[in-house]
Amino acid sequence: MGRAGHAKGFVRGFATGFTEATLRPGRALALIFLGALGLRLCALWVSLDTPLAGDEPEYFARAVRRFMGPSGIADSGRAPGAIVAYTAAFRGFGISAEIAKSVNVLASSLTVLPAYWIGRAWGGVGAGLLGALGVALYPNFIAFSHFLWSEPLYLFWLALAVALLIAGKGPASWGRALGAGVLLGVSALTKESGVVFLPLAAGWVAWQSWRPSPGAAAGRAGCLLAAAALTLAPWVVHINRPDLPLALITRTGGMNLFIGNHPISRYQGMQEYGSLSANPLEIDTIARERAMGSIRSRLPAWPLEKLAEEGPRFFTPTSFAVRRLLAPEGGGGGWRYRLALPFGEAPTFRALAVAGVVAAYVGVLLAGAAGWVLARRRDLSALFGLFLFAQLLPSIVTFSMSRFRLPSMLFFILGAALLGTGGRQDWKSASLARRGLALAAVAGLIACLGLDYESVLASSGR
Repeated sequence: MGRAGHAKGFVRGFATGFTEATLRPGRALALIFLGALGLRLCALWVSLDTPLAGDEPEYFARAVRRFMGPSGIADSGRAPGAIVAYTAAFRGFGISAEIAKSVNVLASSLTVLPAYWIGRAWGGVGAGLLGALGVALYPNFIAFSHFLWSEPLYLFWLALAVALLIAGKGPASWGRALGAGVLLGVSALTKESGVVFLPLAAGWVAWQSWRPSPGAAAGRAGCLLAAAALTLAPWVVHINRPDLPLALITRTGGMNLFIGNHPISRYQGMQEYGSLSANPLEIDTIARERAMGSIRSRLPAWPLEKLAEEGPRFFTPTSFAVRRLLAPEGGGGGWRYRLALPFGEAPTFRALAVAGVVAAYVGVLLAGAAGWVLARRRDLSALFGLFLFAQLLPSIVTFSMSRFRLPSMLFFILGAALLGTGGRQDWKSASLARRGLALAAVAGLIACLGLDYESVLASSGR
């Protein structure tokens, strides 16, 4: 049997196994979860010698300080969600970077469960299982599970909230709206940009059931917002005092605004930010004022300039995993992966790993966009589109980074799963307008990927 025959046999075997898995989805999902956990634990073990880099030491230090005593206003420089989770793990298992990373490993592994529920609601059991498998195997999700950033926890809470919001048939019930509001509030406490999605999600809840009962629809939307507000309130009260400007989740919201709108460069903005004042609590206010001054000086062209600059960058095929694979040996910041593998330092291995990470991202992005647009449940496509907008908008106003788009990749993975399980039928049943929109979305993303393709070959912080 030649290679073509082996390939056909493999495809038939996979299709048969997948069909059998859809008949027993609970068992299949349990195996996917165990596989995701195993991969992430293996990745953690292999990368144990890699030092903390970027914001990781700060997350770890804040969690240690919180463990040692009560936090104050000075600890409002980061959203508290991940830090509280790391601190809780310290209380049970002791203080170490590995214990904190294990929290992200568990959260990232558990995300396959709500991913399945969302995919099942969007395109059936097959799409749910394939989407969960995609979440388990997606290289950047695996990489971030052993990074000390807040994204794995944020994505887990977000996915749980969305799964609860869309569970069952028909509009979200009062109870589901309440639970989703709490979970979305927790997600915003984990990553401040999550606040942007709150009113959009509430608007979607109202729109979905506006007819025949506008009053009930508005009430459920208000219930979601009230639950989220009550979840956020204790922290907001904690970090605010009369002599300081109002803060929502952090007191460093002006940092990204300052860096992303610096008149010279983002790098220059990063260098200047910490020296704006001797008082750390005043830095954010000064940064915000200067950024707004820079924005006013660029009006009325500023919105279009930022959209043209940061929009394509949001989709550039860079990632922190690629940065750590390509970082030069002995380079500053401790970014280079130190891998406990006999071939871990081999340039060929690292090049192949980079190719795999980039190929997975590009494939998921393009297939996911097509599946997203063609999906038969357009109400869910609209909700997920609102989330993508909620992630893209802050990046346009400030600056784009691969880490900022990571949560949105959940819905591209699920969109790719829809395309893989029901793409032919979805294409046949779609109108000419939707087919054209799907092709245009793919073409537009290809253009975005090509605008700054060279950055993939460098150890870029973006």
